[in-house]
Amino acid sequence: MSDNSMNDHSNVNAPSLLLSGIDSLYVSYYLDTATCNIDWEELAYLKEKIGRERNRTFGDITLGSERFALMPYGKSPYSFILSNRYFDVRLGENVKPSCHVQYRSEGLWKFGVDELTGRISTWCRSMDLVPTRPEVVSRIDWSFDYHLPVVDFVPEGFVSRAAKKATWEEHNKVQTIQFGRGDTVLRIYDKIAEIEQQSDKAWFYELWGISANVWRIEFQVRGERLKQGGIRTLEDMRELQADLLYELASKHTTLRCPNDDSNRSRWTLHPLWQGYLTCSLAV
Repeated sequence: MSDNSMNDHSNVNAPSLLLSGIDSLYVSYYLDTATCNIDWEELAYLKEKIGRERNRTFGDITLGSERFALMPYGKSPYSFILSNRYFDVRLGENVKPSCHVQYRSEGLWKFGVDELTGRISTWCRSMDLVPTRPEVVSRIDWSFDYHLPVVDFVPEGFVSRAAKKATWEEHNKVQTIQFGRGDTVLRIYDKIAEIEQQSDKAWFYELWGISANVWRIEFQVRGERLKQGGIRTLEDMRELQADLLYELASKHTTLRCPNDDSNRSRWTLHPLWQGYLTCSLAV
């Protein structure tokens, strides 16, 4: 499925999937800025004006079909940063690609990938920003949220090809386990603790229907690893993401039930990972 999904759960004593889909998406767009109807001088003036005014961290503007907060700074090579509840947009007049969009978590879960990317397409058309070549997907974060009444796995149960591993604990309890770095990173973590201590994304509680005992399995994949999986455009992502995710879930790292066998790869897959493998094929 191309959009995020919600599954029912009936056995409260077993791992049950609450949500699965894309939590964050980064896409670069090649647009013809020479023929669009953006007043670049006015936009630069507004950015500079915001920067001169005390106690102002952004300016509220309408650009095309969307309302944004205009930041008083850019980020190389982009001159302008625009942000709202669902997008972070970097925009430049004389750079290629001319637009880089981060699709934010709340919009992706509430509306789905297709609706949100369609909204950016509508925004581009509203300013006569015409694509000159296909867009490029630079990063995807796939997430699977599980209700785990009992956390019965241990860090030693993970079998991974990743050279780098890190574990974070709080009060002697594992809170986050991470494998890999760079183009492929896997994190398994207590999502409730992350919301309470970092992200403040309490709107997840409504989507889940619960507010306790939720753990997330998250693959963050970018750059070269996406290319190896055949993913360059949004259409590639829709067609090939299940194949890439299943490969990662079955070969990059697995969770197993430790036993006396010295060959850890022969350990039985943990029920959580058995369910995750199945779900990865359905994204």
